[in-house]
Amino acid sequence: MNRILELLLISIITLVLLESGSFLLFQYLTGLPFSYTAISEKRKATITSIQARYLKEKKETLYVLHPYLGYSGRPGAKPWGEHMPGFNSFGMMSVSGAPYPSSQKKDAFVVGIVGGSLAEIFANHVETEINAYVTSHYKINKPIILINLATGGYKQPQQLFHIQYALLCGFTFDAIINIDGFNEIALASYNYNHSFHPVFPSIHHLGLMATLFSSSTPDIQTIKTLLRIHDVYARTFHILSILEKPPLGYSVFLNLFSELWLKRAEIKANQLEYGLIEHAQININSLFSPPPLPQGDIYSVAADMWAHSSRMLYAICQANHIRYVHILQPNQYVQGTKPLTFNEQTHAINPENTWGISAKEGYSHLIERGHQLQAEGIPFYDFTMVFKDIQSDIYVDDCCHINALGNSIIAKKLSDILIQYFQ
Repeated sequence: MNRILELLLISIITLVLLESGSFLLFQYLTGLPFSYTAISEKRKATITSIQARYLKEKKETLYVLHPYLGYSGRPGAKPWGEHMPGFNSFGMMSVSGAPYPSSQKKDAFVVGIVGGSLAEIFANHVETEINAYVTSHYKINKPIILINLATGGYKQPQQLFHIQYALLCGFTFDAIINIDGFNEIALASYNYNHSFHPVFPSIHHLGLMATLFSSSTPDIQTIKTLLRIHDVYARTFHILSILEKPPLGYSVFLNLFSELWLKRAEIKANQLEYGLIEHAQININSLFSPPPLPQGDIYSVAADMWAHSSRMLYAICQANHIRYVHILQPNQYVQGTKPLTFNEQTHAINPENTWGISAKEGYSHLIERGHQLQAEGIPFYDFTMVFKDIQSDIYVDDCCHINALGNSIIAKKLSDILIQYFQ
C-alpha cells in the first residue's frame, strides 16, 4: 500500500510539474499567450479546414486557371477556413458580401483595391474602421465601400490587367487603390531565377496548378508527394481530434503538444508543397512559352515593369474618370523601417527566405521608381516607413503579412489621403 501511495504521489508531483512547466514555457515556445478558449477555437478551425480541404475523396483546388489573370479563386472555395466566406463568382474574396460587379453610388464612394495578399487581407478587414475614422475625424458621412480585386501572389501586370477586365465586366469605381511592391520584387526575381519571365504571373503560385490542369495523369513523383502531404494532414487531423476531446483538452501540456505538433506539421507540409511546386516548374516553360529572359539586373528590370504598369493603370483610370492612388507596401526586410520586437525577430525574419532577401536587396529600386512616378504627377505614396515608430508586434510571418494593428495604421494613413477626393 505504501508503494502504491508513493507511486501515486510521484505521479501527482510529476503531473503538476509537467503542467506548470508547460504553462511557463507555452508563450516562449509558441509565441502566443496561453488561453484554453483560443487554443480550442484554433484547433477546431484547423480540424474543420483539414477535413474540408485535404481529406475529401475528391480534392478540390482553391484556385483555378484564369484566361487573363493567370489564376483566380475557385468560386465557393474557402481559403480562410470554413467559418469565413468563400471566393465569390468573380473568383475574389469579399468578406462584406459586396455585389460583383460593383457600381458607383450617389451616396457612397466605391473604391477598388488591387494587389497581392496584403492588399486582399486589408480590403476585407478595414472597411468599417476606415468609415469610422473618416466620420469621426472629417465629419463626412458618405460611406466608403471597398471592392477587393486583390489575390495572394498577384503582382504587376496582374493589377493592370485586372482593372481592364473588371471595367469590361461592368464594374464602376470612384477610385482605385493599388497596394503592392513586395511581390513585384520577390516573385519577379523568383520567376527569373527559375528561368521564367518576370512579366508572367508568379511561377510559384502558377506552376503546380498549370501542371495538374495540363495533364490527366501527373508523374509518379508528383503523386508520391501529394500522398505524403495527405499523410501529414491526415495524422494532424487525427491527433488534434483526439486532443480536442475532454478531459484531454484541459491539459496545458497536451495543449502545448498540440500547438507544437501543428507548427511542425505546417512546416513539413510547406516543405513538401514547396518541393512539389519546384518540381512542377520543370515543364511549365513548354506549357506557356514565355518570352526570352530580359537582360540586366533583375531588381532594376522588375522595378521598371512595376513603375510602367502603374503608369498604364493611372492612364486607364484617368480615361475612365477614376481616381488612382498607388501605395508601396511596407515590409520587415527593408532595413530601418521598423524596430522589430522579439516575436518579430523570432517569427517574422528568416535570413534564408529568398523572397525576404529579394525585398532587402530590391526595395530601394522601387522607392527610386516611386519618386519618379511622383515627379510625373502620379499619386504615389511610399508607406515603407509607416511603422518606423511602432514598438508593438506588426508582422505575423516571415513573408510580408501584418496584423490588425498594422492594417489599422495603414487604414488611417490611407484615409487621410482619400479624404482629398471628397472635397
